[in-house]
Amino acid sequence: MKYLFLTKSLILFFLALSFTSCEKEIADPGKLLIGNWNQLSTKAIHYYDNVIINEVNNTYSPGEYVLEIYEDGTASRYFNGKIASSYYWSIEGDIMLITWDTGFVQKTEYTVNDTTFTQRWAVVETSDGHTIRSEYESVYSRA
Repeated sequence: MKYLFLTKSLILFFLALSFTSCEKEIADPGKLLIGNWNQLSTKAIHYYDNVIINEVNNTYSPGEYVLEIYEDGTASRYFNGKIASSYYWSIEGDIMLITWDTGFVQKTEYTVNDTTFTQRWAVVETSDGHTIRSEYESVYSRA
């Protein structure tokens, strides 16, 4: 009888434990974007018919390029304290859609956590039967 009671008690305990697991809530990536970001670097790789023809790496001082992302779906980019551009943004999975004032929509892959925000995108064109592709990556740290 004691054995049966102990067995049932253990089963109930483990069932209760499984329903009350402490699973950490995953933060909404869109909410993680909100705030000020210092641009650390930009990397650009340029290809002509899938052959690298040029690679450029730029680094920036804190405060040189600052991106302010607002909760209302807008963002402003500053260069040395002066506004350089603004855009609207939205999130679809791991894609950030940026709509510039000109109406042009740019799709960037992004990753974000509490301290780092990275965007990657590519531009592909054809000219006289040749493919010209540029791949970009911008890295930011929380300001």
